[in-house]
Amino acid sequence: MANRFFLFILSLLGWLLHAAQAEVLIRRAEANNVLYRYKRYNTGFLEEILEGDLERECVEEVCDFEEAREVFEDDQRTLIFWKKYRDSSCSTNNGGCKQICENSPTKGAVCSCVSGYRLKEDQKSCEPTVPFPCGRITAPEVKLTHSSDTMSTPQKMPGHPPQPARPKREAVEMNSVKGEVPWQAYMYSFERRGFCGGAIIDDKWVLTAAHCLVHQPHTVVAGEYNTDVFEHTEQLRRIVRAIPHPAYNISKRYQNDIALLELDSPLTRNKDVTPICLADEAFTNRLLERKFGLVSGWWTPLDQRKPANVLQALKVHQLDQDRCLNSTGRTVIPNVFCADSRTATKKTYQADSGGPYATDIGGTWFLTAISTCGEQCAGEDKENVYTGLADHIEWIKNTTSLM
Repeated sequence: MANRFFLFILSLLGWLLHAAQAEVLIRRAEANNVLYRYKRYNTGFLEEILEGDLERECVEEVCDFEEAREVFEDDQRTLIFWKKYRDSSCSTNNGGCKQICENSPTKGAVCSCVSGYRLKEDQKSCEPTVPFPCGRITAPEVKLTHSSDTMSTPQKMPGHPPQPARPKREAVEMNSVKGEVPWQAYMYSFERRGFCGGAIIDDKWVLTAAHCLVHQPHTVVAGEYNTDVFEHTEQLRRIVRAIPHPAYNISKRYQNDIALLELDSPLTRNKDVTPICLADEAFTNRLLERKFGLVSGWWTPLDQRKPANVLQALKVHQLDQDRCLNSTGRTVIPNVFCADSRTATKKTYQADSGGPYATDIGGTWFLTAISTCGEQCAGEDKENVYTGLADHIEWIKNTTSLM
């Protein structure tokens, strides 16, 4: 009897010990659920294992506070970094930079300038080091420049008294002011027939649409404004090399539709002839993300029956994908987008091929896309299509030895 009682006591003690351990395990699991710091989802197995990397998290991509916390693993250090990063990231007001902005893991936004400019003492602004640097409008006739979100902002040009702003341009009024687009080029065939536009990117190079080469361009005219009048600002240059993008295929509309034209002699820079700036791939992409730009050319306004004789210019916004797909054969094509006036409910102009799509940052204009439209987009049911340049910058640089 005593043995049975002893066995009973041992069994009871064993059960109580097991229950106590189970209770502790449950509490530990609950505690772990509270204390466990969840990793970001969809970052990949290796990224979960490796220690956080500041360059990967906050330089190559825009990071949030939690991602920065993963890097520093310390609240105080994270807060110090976050304030500086948030205030100086290139994603916010271009980091305060007037031209190129790059994110640095230790310094935040770092500003730099394109060729022909140097960084001023404020480490934000750029000043010219040559006469007529790229992307700068200097014509005194131009009574306004196109700021980042309006086209009616007056600007005082160096050496000239302030001029009154002209009325804000409506979608149907697209005549530019002479000297407003000094990087605009016009192409002629052997028969001296004008057919395509282009963008002057250097004294000896013009960028245009590859499908324009079908017309056998012979001559480039810079400084053109009114095609019906000789104004003594025109400069004619013969084309010595026409180089389409190596991946361009005429049977595949819109894809890689860009080409370079080498001129026989350098253009002379002045207020009517000035190249537009080119940036690197990353900064060009960032400019395109702003979703608006200035387009120009001798196109046909849809409320008229013939091409304009005066150079046209219009601020346009990128259209939504659904509206654009109707013009690209219901196919999404990388680096290709449609654009028109924000106020327009339908197409307002028929862009000519090869014309520039330019983006302004701090008073300096950068080439960010080229019109790849022409007859392919003719009619009110087809939108004007543009090829973004970001993915083609390396090819342009290698071919021209620029930048």
